[in-house]
Amino acid sequence: MESEKNTQLVCPKCAKINKLGDKVCFNCGYSFTEESQNLLDISQTLKSTRIFGICCISWLAMLLIIFTVFSFIKWGAGGIIVLLISAFAIFFMAVFVKSLVPSAGKIRRFIVTEEKIIIDLPNKPIFQVGWFEFDNIEIKRKITGYRQYKRTFYTFYFLGEGSQSIVLESGIDFKKIHKEIIPPLKELALSKGKEFSGYGK
Repeated sequence: MESEKNTQLVCPKCAKINKLGDKVCFNCGYSFTEESQNLLDISQTLKSTRIFGICCISWLAMLLIIFTVFSFIKWGAGGIIVLLISAFAIFFMAVFVKSLVPSAGKIRRFIVTEEKIIIDLPNKPIFQVGWFEFDNIEIKRKITGYRQYKRTFYTFYFLGEGSQSIVLESGIDFKKIHKEIIPPLKELALSKGKEFSGYGK
């Protein structure tokens, strides 16, 4: 997975991406000022996960081809049936791997502006919450599975008049949430007079 600072400007009103230096938002006409620049902008992809999926499919395809050739040599015309079965197996395996990482290679962004927090994940609605809508950020961590099958989830609760919450999975939605997102978010929240509790407090 790769992470990089994005130099694009996100509109704090409609969350559309604009070019850095634009005076107004092309979508809603919001007027950008120095105060509306992003305080935090984390942009990541899951390229490594995507490559892993492709490698799995490639290795499976290679094994099936070897098995098919062996079957053809041993059983003659009957090997054609094995070839067809192998082709269907490769297809369904590709679909299966794709279902495990449906957002592989797509950009996800965690953005904080002076007005709001924006979380943009592939294949999901954009999550937005204004600083005025909550008084406290509470984060809870949940770990499921075992060893190499372990999965870590972080639930972000924005508690207050307009309480909202969102669940992020480490390694799938963002890489190293506990290091790259929670610390800077905590710092920004405290600077705005908000309370910060739960994991990472």
